[in-house]
Amino acid sequence: MSLERKVSRKVFQFAVDLMAKHLKFPAARNSLYSTRDIHGCLLQLSLREGYAEGGLANLSLRCNLPNKVPTGRAFRGRVERVEVLEIRRTLTEANDEALRTLKGYGVFRRRAAVAIDYHREPFYGDPNVEMVVGGPYDRGTPWNHCHASIHVVEAGRRLTIYTMPIHQFTEKATAVERLLEEAKTRGVHIGLVLLDRAFFTVDVISALERLGVRFIMPSV
Repeated sequence: MSLERKVSRKVFQFAVDLMAKHLKFPAARNSLYSTRDIHGCLLQLSLREGYAEGGLANLSLRCNLPNKVPTGRAFRGRVERVEVLEIRRTLTEANDEALRTLKGYGVFRRRAAVAIDYHREPFYGDPNVEMVVGGPYDRGTPWNHCHASIHVVEAGRRLTIYTMPIHQFTEKATAVERLLEEAKTRGVHIGLVLLDRAFFTVDVISALERLGVRFIMPSV
């Protein structure tokens, strides 16, 4: 096994262990799949940006052991028993623990270049569901789940620091201020903020100048 595969396997197992420690999915005593199994599937789907049905069917084909991968229905049945806010809270705690571990290795000693990004994930269900946001028609739907995130984007320390959900009433300047504050709370010393042209507004620029941070942003 190559060094790259060994490292990837260790990182994957670390992530599964961390998620399983913080977020427990309810299960009957005779359940075929453990919390670790569910988290392993969740991580695989996240890495491939897949959906439960097709993503787990493909994963099952690649897996050598029978009954190792739950069906999409069984997977959703376990995950949907936990409230969305609880899932978000516990996964944020898990990410924070990973950041504290890295902080112990001195990753945050020097100032970092961070990037703030908006991400839209196409949504094909009922648009009246909470946190579904409308937008330009793309990939077969005008509806999206949206979140904003802040990352350290330097070679050797590319990290996701914090992610927050976005709804139709979220102001971009408010989101930027919140993300910068969350990063500072977690011990990140910010040297430069990178933003894409979607943030080129008077309110965002005023907020950045008020906070006294250096930033680079394409003008529209």
